[in-house]
Amino acid sequence: MRFPLFLLISFLIFSCKERPELKMNIKTVKINLNRNNNQYLKKYHPEKIGQEVEIQFIKNKKNNKSYGIMSCSYTSNFVLDNTNFSFEGFNCDSNFPVSIELKKNTSEKYKLLVIKNPNSKSNYFKIGYKKIIFPDKSNSFESYWEKIENKKYEILWSEPIKFEN
Repeated sequence: MRFPLFLLISFLIFSCKERPELKMNIKTVKINLNRNNNQYLKKYHPEKIGQEVEIQFIKNKKNNKSYGIMSCSYTSNFVLDNTNFSFEGFNCDSNFPVSIELKKNTSEKYKLLVIKNPNSKSNYFKIGYKKIIFPDKSNSFESYWEKIENKKYEILWSEPIKFEN
């Protein structure tokens, strides 16, 4: 009798664990990027090597929250936990905050170029997303930047990512 009761209690405890409302998966898309196979690195940083990653956001909960992200300078929304790595941007003509409006169990994808300091021995880093709840549409630009400048956001961190050379 004790064993079935223990199983029932264990099942209830673990099944009630709350899932995060927003999840971030990171996938490496291209590795070993350098001046020979990447135009950006060839033109701006021929001494560095890079890796392209794809960030996928998945919304797990049903709610009315929208999250903010810049229309093309994604590097203002993402941070790295290791100073031996950095993001490289790309040319952008029109940059403004937009909202990510995900429905439950849907996703959104973004690509970033991660550059490794040539002198670094480190091979792991984490990517963090500055999770900003997108304000109402009437004054979105000012409200969005106010949250960025005053650091009124939570950072959603990825699992460690290996930099493949």
